[in-house]
Amino acid sequence: MTQTPMTRPHHPYRFERSVAAVPASVGLVRDLTQVRLTRWKASHSLVEDALLVVSELSTNAVTATPGGRITVRIDRESTGVLLAVWDASPAVPVRRPTAEPSLAALDLDPARFDDNGGHGLGIITALAHQCGHTPTAPTGKWVWARLRE
Repeated sequence: MTQTPMTRPHHPYRFERSVAAVPASVGLVRDLTQVRLTRWKASHSLVEDALLVVSELSTNAVTATPGGRITVRIDRESTGVLLAVWDASPAVPVRRPTAEPSLAALDLDPARFDDNGGHGLGIITALAHQCGHTPTAPTGKWVWARLRE
């Protein structure tokens, strides 16, 4: 993931909202993204990819700052969309090594059933034209992905 500044003058095709860093907010962020991109007349394929990417970004942000706040930003660009999510953690996103998925690799123990994640950055990298993170002062970061139409 690369670093690129998130500063940009306000423009009419920007949406930004702060929400609680709780798991339920991921669905809210998806809904807000879908409504905004549909209003901006984005293509169906761009909306579908954007929903998956913003879900992964939001889930990672909620995990990084449980109980805090996260901020989602959507910028409509001439060639696509820039999706970004801010969280208060200074920890840099790290992509898990890619492995061939298999049923045998999953840990299906009921006590650890939800511990099979960690592949979100790989999904984002596969769908995005560019992606990265930008640290913010005094703490936190934007994690972002640019998708083409």
